[in-house]
Amino acid sequence: MEGPKNRGVFLQRVDEGNETKILGQLAGTVSTIDESTQQPADTLTESTYFTLSVKNDGDTHNLTYGPWDDVDVNSDNMIDDRDEQAMTELALSYYHQITLKAPHGIFLYLINSNHTTLQVLVQISKKAGNLLTDSTSFTAISTDGGSSFTIPDFSIDVDGDNQANHDDKTSIERLVSAFTSFKL
Repeated sequence: MEGPKNRGVFLQRVDEGNETKILGQLAGTVSTIDESTQQPADTLTESTYFTLSVKNDGDTHNLTYGPWDDVDVNSDNMIDDRDEQAMTELALSYYHQITLKAPHGIFLYLINSNHTTLQVLVQISKKAGNLLTDSTSFTAISTDGGSSFTIPDFSIDVDGDNQANHDDKTSIERLVSAFTSFKL
């Protein structure tokens, strides 16, 4: 089996009574075959987890992660307020913009970066354990260092209104902008 590739973050929404949990999984992926369908799939590996619990008022939230988990998403060799702020902002962006619910979620990872262009692959997938299946992928592109993104040929409904439109595209673009503060 090959080593992990595409280090990124998988986000998933779980509604529970008076709160919503955004489950985050910092992970790499390994290409595999889904045993049940014999189709290509990705397995999330080397994972670290975090959870943002958001009360139904939408304003009260709490970020949690394990005391020994490596959540250094800024790659400054310290786990500090900047890491917590980056994880919270990404999870809140997902909470406010995306209505995809478990077992579906979104895996984001940087596929190309240079001094003029950032490219982030966005993979909407069904998750079973650590296996990502039934994936739809597209690329978000920034030419201004990650402040804004464009997604050519976007046609996916992520806000639950049964139409792929500008609101869906804007939701993903905001999510990807929040992801660029991660240095995985």
